[in-house]
Amino acid sequence: MAKNGPIVMGVIKPTSSAPPTARKIAEEGASARIRVPAPIPISPTSDVSILREKPPQIPSSAPPRIATLYRARKGRRARGPRQTMTDESVSILVVDDETRLRETFHFFLTREGYAPVMTASGYEQALTMIRSEKIDLIISDIVLEQSSGIDLLKYVRQNNLDCPFIVITGFPDVSTAAESLRFGAFDYIVKPVEKEALLRSVRLALQQRFLEVGRRQAEEERERYRLFLDAVFKSAGDGIVIIDEQHHIIKTNEAAETLFGELLPGLGIGSTLGSEVADSSFATLRDEDGIRGFFEEQFPDAAALIPDLAEDFLQRPIGILGTVRCRHWHDRGNVLLLGDAAHAIVPFHGQGMNLAFEDCVLLDRIVREIGNDWPNVFARYEAEQLANANAIADMALDNYVEMRDTVRDPKFALRKQLAFELERRVPEHFIPRYSMVMFHADIPYLVAQQRGEVQKALLEEFTADAANIDDVDIDAASAAAARRLPPIDSIRNDLSVRKS
Repeated sequence: MAKNGPIVMGVIKPTSSAPPTARKIAEEGASARIRVPAPIPISPTSDVSILREKPPQIPSSAPPRIATLYRARKGRRARGPRQTMTDESVSILVVDDETRLRETFHFFLTREGYAPVMTASGYEQALTMIRSEKIDLIISDIVLEQSSGIDLLKYVRQNNLDCPFIVITGFPDVSTAAESLRFGAFDYIVKPVEKEALLRSVRLALQQRFLEVGRRQAEEERERYRLFLDAVFKSAGDGIVIIDEQHHIIKTNEAAETLFGELLPGLGIGSTLGSEVADSSFATLRDEDGIRGFFEEQFPDAAALIPDLAEDFLQRPIGILGTVRCRHWHDRGNVLLLGDAAHAIVPFHGQGMNLAFEDCVLLDRIVREIGNDWPNVFARYEAEQLANANAIADMALDNYVEMRDTVRDPKFALRKQLAFELERRVPEHFIPRYSMVMFHADIPYLVAQQRGEVQKALLEEFTADAANIDDVDIDAASAAAARRLPPIDSIRNDLSVRKS
């Protein structure tokens, strides 16, 4: 990381961590020689002096350090960040029959901000805690009362507990190292255990767990999104046809099948869309004559106003309009996504650049409040802005549908007329959603979306049986708006930078 702070950019490339000690031992084979570290020199000023003293007790009332921890102790240099499970407490279990070693590990880990750190003196006690507590990491000696650390590792793997397992031993040999690795131990550490070696292995193990949990969550989210799209595909009233590059039909929904049955009998999955369909596409335009003829047929009013139509079209390739939804927007305190890199949206509400400006304003405000604690700054920024980004992405897509179809519905014009009348009568409660987004800089996007849903239901309710505005009970609609919508002043803020 740069000395002046984290890098803010639009691309994340994960880095790899060093392999555990056990992997190297196992790869060297049965003839490998185990190198045992020399004893650590102990001096009154050394961190390792704690091995000869009873560690000071950590007060039980001390608050847990849940995310990244910055610490600077008197007489010591400031510590760097210690990454733990983001936004969650990290539960570590230390299993060893040596009381002094358990206490020492407990002290090292709690001083680094990990909490809670639990200890067990033997196999049975460890099993009881594993069965009753949520454990994110286990550190165990091989030699235990009643059984061994390898047996504990086997139990963890056989019961599909997805927490990393670090093996500690004072009697290293190739067989235990290989067995530990075979059952999925994250690391194999030889006693005497150096403090930094322990903390480094813990950090890497928790980082691996964090990435694995994130991967599973992403897979689950992708599956939920796939099921959602599938449900939309099957239930949409409009016909949807999915084709490949050769215009072969590979999937259709029920509405499309009905349409084919009425207009194009015999066309279905496996068929190829003919020239009567494929040729009516921008993608088929290759030369000036074809471009000019297409526009004169399909868009005659526009063609007459664009003198260099064919040249402009050929020099400006057809692009795509898309929405970017992703999580997370940051990697600990190292990199942060802003603007379109994090949440690109379609342009049908004209808010993409404004949303990026709001990112900057929010980030600046958080930095001013909590300083350059970058992991916490980035996590808080995402927590506050993600819902707003998703809200305006949804509303931009809604606006496209409105401009494409809804404006032709007479009821749409009536609902708009009622909305403006309610804004005139009860402006402290009712502001049309479009106006909240475009002209009210102090109303967050998420609030505009949520209030918009309530207002949409209200407008549909009071215009359902009306042919024109005179048929609407505007007094009752005004009273309903005042009941259902809290005063707008209660949700305003000074964060947004949207301008009319």
